[in-house]
Amino acid sequence: MVGVASPAAAADGDGDRGQPVLMDQDLAAVMAGTTSWVNLVWVADGGIDGVKVTAKGKDGVTVGYSPTTGDHAGPMQGYAMADLSIDTTALQVTVPENFDQKQVKIDLDVEWTDAEGRQRGRRSILIKIPIVHHTGADWEQVDTTASLDWTTDNGWVDVRFAGLAPRSDDMQMWLADGAGLEVYLPQDGSQWSGPDHDALLERNETDSIRFYIEPGTPAGTYPMEFRMTWTSGEEMKELPVSFELTIN
Repeated sequence: MVGVASPAAAADGDGDRGQPVLMDQDLAAVMAGTTSWVNLVWVADGGIDGVKVTAKGKDGVTVGYSPTTGDHAGPMQGYAMADLSIDTTALQVTVPENFDQKQVKIDLDVEWTDAEGRQRGRRSILIKIPIVHHTGADWEQVDTTASLDWTTDNGWVDVRFAGLAPRSDDMQMWLADGAGLEVYLPQDGSQWSGPDHDALLERNETDSIRFYIEPGTPAGTYPMEFRMTWTSGEEMKELPVSFELTIN
């Protein structure tokens, strides 16, 4: 997708020189259901100062800025830009999970002064950010095996999961087949267990779900089966989880 000035933008500036010019032609995509930083690259056409960029999203998309600038985005290297210098402003773009369009239009309001701070300029620019949507698995199982040694371990077993989708809510792991073992899950009357941190597993987050085996259980290898339930958006999902436990 292309980030371009709107047809009226050129008329809003103060002449052909002494203004920031947006160089981006291919803006970074943002995944629906996530918050991402999008960098805009500018070149100064003439010496300028006091460059400030504010933005307004549409259709539920919101835009934020760095805590250091607060209510606007400024060039990374300072508000002043020498003639032909290049600098970057960053926008924090949040796209709702149910956003169903292929791109979002964001209106930029760009303000600056000349290098001496006497003349002010202002222009409006329309940018288009491509939106991608998650496909494939919502999460992946990191651990498929574990071992317990009764000389050192206390019976707790952790199974790690990594988030792939923007979010998986209300994750619960239920025992399906304990291979004859007494298995205890620490939630809801020992029937299910959830992630240690909270019931939400987000993209690029890793969390553990744990279960307990009574110390002194005989040595051996035990293939265990669980089922994982969670919600994605408004959809309830379920998948089997296989795990092999070795007790020494």
